[in-house]
Amino acid sequence: MTRNDDDDDDDDSLDPIDLIVEDFTRRSRAGEHPSIDRYVSEYPGHADALRRLLPAVAVLERHSPRSTPRPELEPIDELPSLEQIGEFRIVREVGRGGMGIVYEAWQESLKRRVALKILPGPSQFAPKSRERFRREAQAVARLLHDHIVPVLSNGEHNGLLFYVMPFIDGPSLECVSSPTSSPAEHIRWVAQVGVHAAFAIEHAHSKGVLHRDIKPANLLIDSRGKLWVTDFGLAKLAGDVGVTSTGDLPGTLRYLAPECLHTEADARSDIYSMGLTLYELLVDEPAFPGTDRAQLLEQIHSGALLAPRAVNPAIPKDLETILLKAVAHAPGDRYHSAKELAEDLQRFLDGQPIRARPVGLVEHWYRYFRRNQTLAAMAVVCGILFILVAILGWMAVAAPPGPPGSPPRPPHPMRRPFFPDPRSRGILLLLALSLGFITFIGILRRMQSKGKKRRAKAGPPLSPF
Repeated sequence: MTRNDDDDDDDDSLDPIDLIVEDFTRRSRAGEHPSIDRYVSEYPGHADALRRLLPAVAVLERHSPRSTPRPELEPIDELPSLEQIGEFRIVREVGRGGMGIVYEAWQESLKRRVALKILPGPSQFAPKSRERFRREAQAVARLLHDHIVPVLSNGEHNGLLFYVMPFIDGPSLECVSSPTSSPAEHIRWVAQVGVHAAFAIEHAHSKGVLHRDIKPANLLIDSRGKLWVTDFGLAKLAGDVGVTSTGDLPGTLRYLAPECLHTEADARSDIYSMGLTLYELLVDEPAFPGTDRAQLLEQIHSGALLAPRAVNPAIPKDLETILLKAVAHAPGDRYHSAKELAEDLQRFLDGQPIRARPVGLVEHWYRYFRRNQTLAAMAVVCGILFILVAILGWMAVAAPPGPPGSPPRPPHPMRRPFFPDPRSRGILLLLALSLGFITFIGILRRMQSKGKKRRAKAGPPLSPF
């Protein structure tokens, strides 16, 4: 087995089995016929793992869709076929992602249609990925809710980890249209979807499970119109450590809460993702429409999204208030639990007063400066300097006082104020301060805009995921 010397530095941090599997996959895709026995003899310390993993990798390579034709691999004895995994006969592939491939399958023993999820691609047969897959099954298995797709069973067949779920015959909210053509009814339908999804997420949180990847693609609608929350592939159990590497970003970037870029996610991060999902369903476009990773990162950092009513004026003010509270940039400004979000949505549907309150002008600017503390500090310093300059200027043009009991001494002609009336001077002072402050903010915003453009040209600040 040959390796490039240039890759040695990057490979030092990888598991040896990962490197072996990568080499096996690379040679298979190049049209070679790698022998499993040769790998076993070269790496006797990993013989058991290689005999278990490499046949499954070969099968996945055979059945993975490619844009260009690839020579068939050499037949290997006792390969599991993706036409049959244990008692499950594969019907078709339903979907795939970074954390799994989902198939529609027929369970022969119970004569029923099920969904079968297995680990994807050869590189996912690393110990860390297998442990993460098992934890996903454990996370979903502890959830029993009317709107969460449950786990029926799990197992391993010839090195392939899998678990079984009921088959949901219906599309995701990413590609489903509203069941009604009336704009008002569509708005109520989205609010009802939010109620069911938020209560389902609250149940998961109550069991110590964070979803961490809530988005329209992970909310399914079955043939009866019932909502199902699915794909807990990035779920985190309370108290888990060591499965997600430092620097890993959980979830889909477009729906990621800002704090997840720097700290651990919590229940309020799921609420944020839920708010962005409902926003997208209401206005029919993403809250953050960036087309590349650098743009999305900048938009998430700044929290700059349009108010829903600015995009769709038909959205009621109360519903907009609920959404804006759910997607507040700071976790402390959001709903404290998914249950609170669900209850406020239900109050909106019932025509009752909601608990959330619109953000006033003062609160808006307070939150803005809290997100931009450097800008806030500079604005305060600039304001203080303007006030000091104004006070000193006022003192310089004021007439000096005379002796006690004497009439006021007229000011020196060269020190006579341009506006002798105190009220006029006050108005002038306020105008000067306002103009200076607005100019200062404009300069800073221009500098900030230039910085964004430079960062976008420089590329994303985080490592790819």
